[in-house]
Amino acid sequence: LWFAEPPAPIAAGPVVRFTPSGKTRVSLALRDGNVLEYAEDGTPLAALPGAEAPSAWCGLGDGLLLGYRDGTVLARGLEGREVFRTRLAAPVLAAAGDGDAAWLLLAGGKVVRMGADGRPGAVANTGVPDAREIRVFPQRVLVLGPRGVASLAKDGQVYRDLALRHAPRMPAVTASGIVLSAGEDWILYAYRFEGPLGEPALPAPGYVDFSAARARADEEAFWNPGFGDDAALRELRRIEKSLGSASIGAEEGDALLFCSAVALGYGAREASVYGGSAPPGPRPSGALPRALACDILGMLGSPRAVPVLTEAYLRDPEPSVRSSAARAIGRIGLDLTGEALRAFQGAADREFFLDEPGALATIDAVEGIYRALGELSDTGGVRAVLRLADKPYGPAVRSRALAALRRLTEPVR
Repeated sequence: LWFAEPPAPIAAGPVVRFTPSGKTRVSLALRDGNVLEYAEDGTPLAALPGAEAPSAWCGLGDGLLLGYRDGTVLARGLEGREVFRTRLAAPVLAAAGDGDAAWLLLAGGKVVRMGADGRPGAVANTGVPDAREIRVFPQRVLVLGPRGVASLAKDGQVYRDLALRHAPRMPAVTASGIVLSAGEDWILYAYRFEGPLGEPALPAPGYVDFSAARARADEEAFWNPGFGDDAALRELRRIEKSLGSASIGAEEGDALLFCSAVALGYGAREASVYGGSAPPGPRPSGALPRALACDILGMLGSPRAVPVLTEAYLRDPEPSVRSSAARAIGRIGLDLTGEALRAFQGAADREFFLDEPGALATIDAVEGIYRALGELSDTGGVRAVLRLADKPYGPAVRSRALAALRRLTEPVR
């Protein structure tokens, strides 16, 4: 999608964080002491100056909290303005954001909660030797090291701890509260350590707004009155090329809207060559631009496009466009609302709706979604595949359907 060339060697990162306002930020620490922040689309946001690279950093509200080996803790806003600076008694080893607060792990296993005003809050001595990592969950803060794990309540009280022996590597913790540790004796140990921890809340992806896609089509028609199939194909090829060269960067959002507008057939309606109003049907009128737009949405890989592709799959009159929409959904592999699986089931139940390529693409898309989910909790896709296997297509559809069902239902080894 994009690449960036920092002005100095990278010392640490990248670190991805999510701000309370729902933004995604990517940050890098450079050896010259600067910390760079990028938006998810590659847009440079800030260059935060420093005399040396931080040893740890995390989000603090919408800004950044930087910790250093001399115990200095520095908070900066996104624009680079210094919010506060303080000095702690030990080097900062790790940091984890917690909304408008942050948790810092200091050398010796001590943990400090830092508020947005720069005043240290809860302080706890975890007793974890060689502590290296700190993780924040909705109700707990976990400190991890090769020889132990500690769980803290949000008020800083140590809730429980676990000593690990003969474990040269860092342990791992699951969302259900299980600690996993690989011992020197070639054995992987699993310990019931905590109750369900839950995952930190992440911002839900915003889906493409259909009205925004239509507005993008109207904008294109205003600036390019002769915009038609050929012009749409040229722009789509340009987007496809920029994706292939990883140079799309900040244009990704507009590319998503443009491809959505074309895939949905929202282009301007030209008058009939015989006079009178435009003939009914989607614009561009040719199937090739709409199918290519679906393909590019799949290449972009954003789950935001799944509702657009589902609509194209259900509503487009051309079988080739429906096939491209199904392939794109399968390539994205995420159907967070179950809307696509319901569409596949509905299409499989309709007579003469899917041609053979469309049926094959639907089977592949169902398998792609289930593999991404890792479970068959929503059985709508399975019913769609069973229905397609029972229809009078050629042997390729039945063979593909049975193979997909076999792969999805066989136990994982």
